[in-house]
Amino acid sequence: MSRKFVPSGPVAAHPSALVTSGEALASLAHTPVAAVMDRSPLCVRDDLSIECLIDTLLERGVGSATVVDARGRLLGLISMTDLVRERLAMGDTEERTDGPAIRRVVGSEWAPGFHVAPLLGTLVRDVMVRHAITLPEHATIARAGSVMAYEGIHQIPVVSREGTVLGVVSALDLLRMLALADGYLVPPHARGPRREKAA
Repeated sequence: MSRKFVPSGPVAAHPSALVTSGEALASLAHTPVAAVMDRSPLCVRDDLSIECLIDTLLERGVGSATVVDARGRLLGLISMTDLVRERLAMGDTEERTDGPAIRRVVGSEWAPGFHVAPLLGTLVRDVMVRHAITLPEHATIARAGSVMAYEGIHQIPVVSREGTVLGVVSALDLLRMLALADGYLVPPHARGPRREKAA
């Protein structure tokens, strides 16, 4: 259960501490994404194999990665959704009636009877989204939220003028900031649970 810090005593009663919700929201809306973004996102090279990428995503407990060149400049994005879409498009799914019917691939379970077969020899560059939407670090979180809502995406790379990845801002980062502003205790950049590899 989330815990909330509720100020009491002279601090809470002081007029300067009383800010209307509208004023607080306006103040938050103009906060730059650099203040809330993840500055250590998972970045991978485009020549990484899909098998290695999946292992890394599951190990880190994340669902996507930014693809960069040797200088750290953004080349694209790749997510578990992209991997599943590519495999379905290539017909690399098959029905199983023997043995375990479910295989964990993207942090959730497929319907009984189906699994996803490996794309042997496929590289990140073959599947990644090349024309990723980006934001500069001085963009506001209101702008980030607007772009996410309009485009139907959950995260946006934040890049420098040279195209170098500085971080990634996600919908979770925006929600985390709102919770913190209202006094709730939340961990910074919490990741999903790590999954142990099968023996």
